[in-house]
Amino acid sequence: MTPFDWLIIVGMYAVIMGSMLLTRRHMRGVADYLAAGRSAGRYLLTVSAGIAAVGGITIVANLEMGYEAGFAMGWWGLSMSLFMTVVTVTGWVNYRFRRTRALTLSEFFERRYSRRFRIFAGSVAFGAGLINFGIFPAVEARFFIHYLGLPEVWHLGPLALPLYPTIMFITLGSAVWFVLSGGHVSVLVTDFIQGVFAYVVFLVLAAWLLQKVGWDDVSTVMMQSPPGLSKINPFDTGYVADFNVTYFLIGVIGLFYGGHVVAGHAGLQHLGPFRPRGQDGQRAGTVARHRAGNVHDLRADPDLHGAAPPRLEQPGRRRAGEARRHPQ
Repeated sequence: MTPFDWLIIVGMYAVIMGSMLLTRRHMRGVADYLAAGRSAGRYLLTVSAGIAAVGGITIVANLEMGYEAGFAMGWWGLSMSLFMTVVTVTGWVNYRFRRTRALTLSEFFERRYSRRFRIFAGSVAFGAGLINFGIFPAVEARFFIHYLGLPEVWHLGPLALPLYPTIMFITLGSAVWFVLSGGHVSVLVTDFIQGVFAYVVFLVLAAWLLQKVGWDDVSTVMMQSPPGLSKINPFDTGYVADFNVTYFLIGVIGLFYGGHVVAGHAGLQHLGPFRPRGQDGQRAGTVARHRAGNVHDLRADPDLHGAAPPRLEQPGRRRAGEARRHPQ
């Protein structure tokens, strides 16, 4: 790490911190904190959601996949774009969830099922989060230490402190500060700035690697793999133990079956402006109240839901009024 390298890291961190402090004033209520006021546009959402899926743990995972399976893994990975396009175009789960106007999955669980189920789901998410934040930051800290060539111990006066927990504290502390200070407003803006910077760096890095390493050397090494362990032919990977076609089939099944079941960065997909169909300006006041974050009974607005509003009553139960209108 040269002084110029440290200048890039410190400068980028300062820009992100500054943007977070500037956007805090836009967080005025619960809707702003949880859903950025429902006012994020397509470009902000696209870049923010894209970079939210890129972290130290993601880089380590992709390096491991590339080392084990080569370009064959990339071919199967690109085929996932077809299924993701189908999910996006059809609005699978995401569209119906947006129509409920729920700010969080927890709110939806309570309104659709019960408060007990919301507490149960929250407890599961809390336990999974503890495991997540016990593994991901640890892997990222080790990655930064070895990739940047940092020492295992740093000195603060007479004290010798290990660098590993220090990096974990910085990364976790920054994330918690962003969320608690400005909510999703700060998260979206800071992710957008990181995304624009990272995409430019990725392009520069790819061009530099092609110039320094060369495509001929890469293809020569990849073609030396034995049969069944090909790193180029996706249909000749029968002996690849981990990252093969089965790995991506599991991903496809999870994409459809587990759509929107976790409240991670995928939740950013429903934060944009909501434009219900068929309103024709008749419910302008209601729509304005919804955009302000005031959510009321979902069954009270047929213009917001069309002919098939989402059913939020508990399964097996019928409202008293409905039972009177349609006696058994």
